Amino acid sequence: MTIATWARTLCGFAMTLASASSQEAARFPVDTAGAYYTVQVLAAPAENEKAMRDTYESLGDEGHLVYCSPTRVGERRYLRLRTGLFADRTQAQARARQLKKENGFEGFVARAGVFVDSLDRGVQVVTTPSGIWRKIGVSATELYHFPSCFSAAPNCPARISPAGTHIAFYHDNKIIAVNLNTSRATVLREGAHADELLQSIVRWSPDGRHLAYLDAVAWEQPTRLWVMRSNGTNNHCLVRDETGQTKVKSFLWHPRKNKLFYVAGPTHGTVSVGGSLYCTDLGGDRKKLVQAVIENGEEVFREFRIANGVLYYKIARFDANRQEKEYTLRTLDISGSAAQLK
Repeated sequence: MTIATWARTLCGFAMTLASASSQEAARFPVDTAGAYYTVQVLAAPAENEKAMRDTYESLGDEGHLVYCSPTRVGERRYLRLRTGLFADRTQAQARARQLKKENGFEGFVARAGVFVDSLDRGVQVVTTPSGIWRKIGVSATELYHFPSCFSAAPNCPARISPAGTHIAFYHDNKIIAVNLNTSRATVLREGAHADELLQSIVRWSPDGRHLAYLDAVAWEQPTRLWVMRSNGTNNHCLVRDETGQTKVKSFLWHPRKNKLFYVAGPTHGTVSVGGSLYCTDLGGDRKKLVQAVIENGEEVFREFRIANGVLYYKIARFDANRQEKEYTLRTLDISGSAAQLK
């Protein structure tokens, strides 16, 4: 599969789903960076991180969102100090001019490369490489700081609970919840060894009473699906393959029920991009909704989306040499009228 083909496939899928966007769909976002802008004010080798600390803390104390973004040039690591989060480039440009006038920074506008979850009342939770921030209007407060932005999990953003009172996220072999009113952090689960929890993906149930998560999201890891109460109790594995030959590759909650949809497929030595699509309740009673036909080179692509009572998924087809042939968009009614989901 070429990069160009992959890009065209995802672009076409995104355009198809655009017409189905809604508040419901926004509560189950695909984990991709939003189209936000920021102002880069400093850049330095990573070993000079402490020299940036004063500027970091000064901007943060003034109520500005600020973060360090890591990069590499050859074998050397660098940090870029960035501030502000703007949906519009012109707003970011105005902020750059203000920073130059007030602080003397020769800043420039860049894509933010952060993750944003939001509530209808204007509260945003922003996951950056160096910390998690609560942003209301132009004012921001850091909720959680990562000791090193080089060790932060880039694809495990904080998500706001349905009631808007807490966030939950993965960091450093832990699943953590933070109270948005008090900023108090609570470790809900900590892995017994380094690979037990690895870049876990965490999501709230629609009623906010449970959290589901994938335990070890990495190449050829037999990833399992777990669920626990929102306070960390009653933690148990919901989906596992004792043989380790298959893994859970993605999941989403039903928008209104305590049920989960997930894609599970081969774990080892394969170019598989997904597997079969399932639905399970919290007791582990599961049903296969779409069967992968490996011998025919057909499987459900791991990324899917839910909007307006419809589950959108793709069937991936490969030729005999396991080269990508095509992706076909399909839908499944999960509104509640479908008997298999009751």
